[in-house]
Amino acid sequence: MLFAKSILVILLALIFSWQCAQNQAKDTPQHDFCQLDEIGSKINQDFFQIRKMVEFYSHYIQGIYEHQKQLKNGLTRSKYAMHDKTVLYKPQDDGGSALFVSGAVPVNPKIRERARFTEFFDLFMKPVVEIYPEVSQIYFNDPESFCRIYPYFDVLMVFEPRLDVRQFNFFYLADEQHNPERKSLWINKPYVDPAGRGWTVSTIAPVYVKDRFVGVAGIDVTIKNIADRYLESADGIFMIVDHEGLVIATGEKGAKIMRLPPLVNHKYIATIRSDTFRSEQFNLLKSPNREIREAAEAIINQERREIMLSVAGETFSVMSAKIDELGWTLWQIQDP
Repeated sequence: MLFAKSILVILLALIFSWQCAQNQAKDTPQHDFCQLDEIGSKINQDFFQIRKMVEFYSHYIQGIYEHQKQLKNGLTRSKYAMHDKTVLYKPQDDGGSALFVSGAVPVNPKIRERARFTEFFDLFMKPVVEIYPEVSQIYFNDPESFCRIYPYFDVLMVFEPRLDVRQFNFFYLADEQHNPERKSLWINKPYVDPAGRGWTVSTIAPVYVKDRFVGVAGIDVTIKNIADRYLESADGIFMIVDHEGLVIATGEKGAKIMRLPPLVNHKYIATIRSDTFRSEQFNLLKSPNREIREAAEAIINQERREIMLSVAGETFSVMSAKIDELGWTLWQIQDP
């Protein structure tokens, strides 16, 4: 079955490339959708694979939990220390993951044992970050504010003692109440990453052991990585917009045309305390400019593939392609 799916993917790619070549050979109309559709398809496929990877990670975690007694016997002496008598953490970077237990629930012997056997998570986490250039970090959080995260960083400089991870969208959106279907999902509205990596979207999946909810597996992709990987090398002006009209990523030219504030890769100066979401100043459906609002309405809600946009005496063609995995739309802006 896997072989048959691989052959189908290859055939579809060949057909798509052939169609693009045919269009270019025919002296087609000025606006060619091939590059736009190719980038949109690439984003969609990559993010589908990343979401599937967080599902595999959640199953891997389940297996570690189910065999924790056998696994912890082979581990060496503890690598962990207490900070201010409340926070359990890993003080040294040994090439593996970081650990942070906030003390929101007092650190007890069970939590200390969890710190030991979850070291085996590194065997899964490290290759994911190496294989997927879009991924900035991979982690596991549980209801006792136990966090294992890779790559390693100085958790004491970022996280607050007694932080309650259950208050964050990358945890509660996968819990029993919010996700009774127990599915993987994308948090596709950018938020500021608690680990200081800037604007981020995440895919998360719940972890259940013997039908008991034990925590949430997560993988983060920064908006900067998305822009660098998919938009910077593209020939033209591109923009990614979510289903509510929020601009996810674009360059300076795109921001100028759409009358957006500077797109700064925001990071927390102080330690993280709660969710922070991208400003509505970046929402095209709420733009002060009527023409921009109407253009966003036509593409997002009316699902138009191409429209004309006039802004401040300049006219542009705006083409669009769907990114179904994330509920986003990819825009290409060019002179008519």
